Amino acid sequence: MTVDTEMKCLVPKVNNLSFVILYGSQLGQAKSIAEGLFEIASEHCLTTQVQSLNEIKDITELRKFDCPIVIVSSTTGDGEPPENADKFFRKLRKKNLSANTLNSVRYSILGLGDTNYNNFCNCAKTIHKRFQDLGATLFYPPAWADDAVGSDTTIDNWIEDLWLAIKTSIGIEIIDQLSIGERVVPFSLSKNSTIMTNELSSKDITSLTIPSCPQPFIDLKYLNDSHDTPKIDLISPPVPYPSIDGEHYVASMSKAKFLTSDTSSKKTLEVTLSLNTTNGYKNSDFDFEPGDAIGIVCPNSATEVNILLERLKLVSKSHQPLELNLKTDVKKKFPVHLPRKATLHDLFTHYVDIRRPPGKAFLRLLAEVTENIEEKNVLLKWCSKEGGKQYETEVLFASLSLLDILLFTSSCHPSVESLLEHCPRLIPRAYSIASSPLESKNMFTLAFNIIEFPEAERRQSFRLGVCTGWLFKLAKESRLINLSQKENEMDLHKSMATMSITNGSEHHTDIIFYKRKNHYFRLPTDLEAPVIMVGPGTGVAPFVGFIEHRYHQKQNTSGIGPMTLYFGCRKKDDDFIYREKLEDWSSDVSKNHILSELHVAFSRDPDYSSNPERKYVQDQMINNKESLVSELLENGGYFYVCGDEQNMSKDVREKLIWCIQSVKGLTEEEAKEQVTKLVSSKRYLQDVWI
Repeated sequence: MTVDTEMKCLVPKVNNLSFVILYGSQLGQAKSIAEGLFEIASEHCLTTQVQSLNEIKDITELRKFDCPIVIVSSTTGDGEPPENADKFFRKLRKKNLSANTLNSVRYSILGLGDTNYNNFCNCAKTIHKRFQDLGATLFYPPAWADDAVGSDTTIDNWIEDLWLAIKTSIGIEIIDQLSIGERVVPFSLSKNSTIMTNELSSKDITSLTIPSCPQPFIDLKYLNDSHDTPKIDLISPPVPYPSIDGEHYVASMSKAKFLTSDTSSKKTLEVTLSLNTTNGYKNSDFDFEPGDAIGIVCPNSATEVNILLERLKLVSKSHQPLELNLKTDVKKKFPVHLPRKATLHDLFTHYVDIRRPPGKAFLRLLAEVTENIEEKNVLLKWCSKEGGKQYETEVLFASLSLLDILLFTSSCHPSVESLLEHCPRLIPRAYSIASSPLESKNMFTLAFNIIEFPEAERRQSFRLGVCTGWLFKLAKESRLINLSQKENEMDLHKSMATMSITNGSEHHTDIIFYKRKNHYFRLPTDLEAPVIMVGPGTGVAPFVGFIEHRYHQKQNTSGIGPMTLYFGCRKKDDDFIYREKLEDWSSDVSKNHILSELHVAFSRDPDYSSNPERKYVQDQMINNKESLVSELLENGGYFYVCGDEQNMSKDVREKLIWCIQSVKGLTEEEAKEQVTKLVSSKRYLQDVWI
């Protein structure tokens, strides 16, 4: 079935707009979705405009839009609004707004979130509730996309029916049931193909519904040799990075050591960063508190950048100066994170993220320039409506990068402009500080696992995390760590041996970082309030800073409340990081005693894992439920969760609810209400990542 895209548009001229798109975006996903809606609106014979929520200066301005309003918003931190929606959020919550403030407003909203956090989609849900309170009317049901289980299916389904809802709301006669922004294409992969490993369903699939191919919008012009090579300014990027708090700092790595044993399946590295005060840097004291995190500005792997340039047949032009501009007569905006003048090598090294799995629009574009029918159909499957689950499983959760996809689709020949258009911004990587400013203000420690991505189906080679691999390389080249013979034989070492952190012939070892915004994940101001910490693996890092801070405070006061830590790892002798410190702090006979209770769990240790009551941190919470609930509910305690384990934070929350239910004799709903109160009063705080 085909659609006449040149059909006569019958859109009523209401402020010259059919609908309005507003977004709140922290890392760019919500903005990308909003701009995607803007781009394809004309294919549905609809006119629109897109802007951030903060561009609405007064809530009553919403009444001026005599057309539906579509909102796309993410949530950041512990339930806070994104930076480009925070002012709108505060204005919307003002109590002096009357119940009919928005009674003429028609809206729908898409929330982006992650159920590993307590306040799932809190910003979008709060906007939705407040719009309802102020008299606004839904013209289309809201949707809450959960990144923990894969958000693309929810997003795609919501967008698919949005167009019909908008047209119905503004009184357009529905001419065709097929979305104009999609088309059906043959699905003609041969039965004997080895490229495609999964069927879309148990039924025979003969067609796919795919989105429209994105249109190009960047012009690239190479400059002649008379132009100087543009300088890379990582300290002052074209636009500020998201989630930063204040100015940049520059540090160097002064210490590094492994916290795990040679036989551990994970490699945890602790590094000490010292602020640079030489070479013209004017660093003031780094004003941080325990619980704070920093964002480290890191480059992409030089090896991967070089392979990408080779794949694109652009090595000879990789260091030639170029200029980027927006094409004329296009609706898109120029990507503000890209410098106007640069080189391809610098753009792919410092400005765009070549590791993040490509989105569906990107895959659609790659399919358009792929010649081999089998390769093309793999890409079409992933970007199709029917292939949503396969996209999540085979691309997102498999961590396929742009380079992975280009290497297994050898007949794909995208322009370099299209890669710059669709690769997201390379943003600083976040790490919790594992020390106290009372120990040192100009020196602090970080602890992290060196992330490994083994070679797998379609993932072309073993690789390390973008930032953890770079920091590991710095530590190794600075001779701050010595690798064991086993590690020298590992792919870990072999992979790193090919990585470079040089810019030309000059080694660049300065580490640029920013303090990340942190409103609540800090120790309570009441020194006597009990502190309960749950931190498996490297999630213990900020709590080491908590405990160290309280230890120093104890030297000057006697009124320090109890501290309890629940720590978990795989094996006691391999992964029990900070073991000596934690056992010393928790020992009653130690002069450094500050940790009231230390409860540990080892999930893969035969002496512990065979006992289901001691396998995970949440099991130890159940074992100590009486003291846990007493400290938390009766003594005004604070509950902190930090870690990177999938579903860990969910399980911890569920077990806490169970503990309260069991100890207090409450129903499940009553226990959930107690936890909700802890969250709203900022006494249940999380710092989790996936």
